[in-house]
Amino acid sequence: MSRPRFVVTFVLDPSAPASRHCAELAASALASVARVRLVPVERLIGRDLRECDRFVTAGRRTFAAIPHLRELATQCRDKAIGLLLAGDGIDLDDESVATLRRHCGRVATDDRTARSRLRERLLAPVHEIDPTDAAAFWKVLSLAPGADDGVETHLQEAQQWLAREDQKGAFSAAARALQLAPDQPGIIADVARLLSGMGQGERAVALCRKFLVQRPDAVQVSRALGELAPTH
Repeated sequence: MSRPRFVVTFVLDPSAPASRHCAELAASALASVARVRLVPVERLIGRDLRECDRFVTAGRRTFAAIPHLRELATQCRDKAIGLLLAGDGIDLDDESVATLRRHCGRVATDDRTARSRLRERLLAPVHEIDPTDAAAFWKVLSLAPGADDGVETHLQEAQQWLAREDQKGAFSAAARALQLAPDQPGIIADVARLLSGMGQGERAVALCRKFLVQRPDAVQVSRALGELAPTH
């Protein structure tokens, strides 16, 4: 029998039994398709993340308490999943919940009620998982984080970060929207306006002009360019 090539690393907080229980269930459920590693947070090193296909920050408290874990998640956002457990005491007013979303490519929870509340709080997809359901868990793990997130969701998220005067969060969300729809004039125009609102006027104008070279008939982009650079 061939050894599973897909490697998932769970970063565990010894003080949060729920996260260890979840990881143990996942390791058992995914045994035929993945190798699940359980790494206590105090033993975490960069190599553990570089060598895995996905890594999971199992619990909001674990993520919020370790500054270098947030930095690593940002560097590996294409493989980072924030997992919120029902026993983790989710507080939607806690800024660490929003921080988790910004740094991790995907957020999942095993609490259906929390999922709907988190979606409203984050203006972003939050996936419901059951650690004992291998198929459902595998679906969350195997997709590239953010792959099934809608363009409009990312634009709304960018507006939310901008309202909070969080330039970095707004730019990241706008970039994801642009990546998903690089050929849609309406999205180009919206992203350009967002960039301008963030003080990135030159970048916004350059985005419009570059698009118009390929699509000179894109009325929405021409209109946005006229707003951002009236003398173009």
